Amino acid sequence: MKYSTVLLLLQLCGFTEANMVNNDVLKIATTACSLPRGGWLGKQGSEEYRKTLEQEVHLLGRQLRKARDEVEILRESRKRRTSVVVMREDDESKEKALKLEQENKDLQERLMELEKEKSELLSALQSSKEQVAALDSTLASELKKYDETVEDMEKKIQKLKASVRKEVKKITSEHDKTFEARIAEAMQEATSKAEEEFAAKIKEIEEDLLKANEEALANERMKSAEAVDVERKKMRKLVKALAQREKEISRQS
Repeated sequence: MKYSTVLLLLQLCGFTEANMVNNDVLKIATTACSLPRGGWLGKQGSEEYRKTLEQEVHLLGRQLRKARDEVEILRESRKRRTSVVVMREDDESKEKALKLEQENKDLQERLMELEKEKSELLSALQSSKEQVAALDSTLASELKKYDETVEDMEKKIQKLKASVRKEVKKITSEHDKTFEARIAEAMQEATSKAEEEFAAKIKEIEEDLLKANEEALANERMKSAEAVDVERKKMRKLVKALAQREKEISRQS
C-alpha cells in the first residue's frame, strides 16, 4: 500500500469526532502496510497472507458502508445548512457552507481511494489464492520427486552395501589365505631354526662329552701307566729279593 494512501486513511481518523470513521480504519492502514508484497511466498505464508487479505477486505467493506452513510448524513446536513444560508445569507453561514462543501468533497475523494484500495485488496486476494493453488501443485510435484529420489537413493545404497559386502568377503578370503600361508611359512622357518639350534646343541654336547672322555681316558692311561710302573718296580724288587734268597739258600747248602 502506498504511503500517501496510508496517510489518507490516517486522515480519516480525524473525522471520528463526527462519527464518520472509527478506529478500524487505522487498523486497516497499519495492517495493509505490513502485508508482504511480491516474491514467491511459502505455503504457510501464502495462507496467512490470504486470510489477512480476506479480513482486511471485510473491514474495508464495512468502513466503506459507514463512510457512505456518513456521506448521506453530510449531504442532508449540507442541504439543511444551505436552506439556512439562503434564508439568513450571513457571512458566518456562508463560511460554514463552504467548509461543509469542502468536507464533502474530501470525503468523496477518500471514498474513491477506499474503493481503489478495496479493488487492489480483492485483486491481491485473488492473486494469493492462485498463488496458493500453484504452490500446492508445485509442492505436490516436488514431494513426488522427493519420494522418487529417496526410493532411488535407497536402491543405490542397498546395491552399494551388497557390493561392499562382496568386496569385504573377497578381501577377507584372500587375507585368510595369505595369513595361513604366512603362518605356515613362519612355522616352517621356526621349526628349521629350532632344528638347527638343536643339532648345534647336540653337536656341542657330543664334543664336550668326547673331550671329557678323552681327558678321562688320558688320565686313566696315565694312572694305569703309573700303576704298571709301580708294579714293575715291585716285581723287580721281588725278583731281586728272590734271587738273593736263592743265593743265600745255595750258599747254605
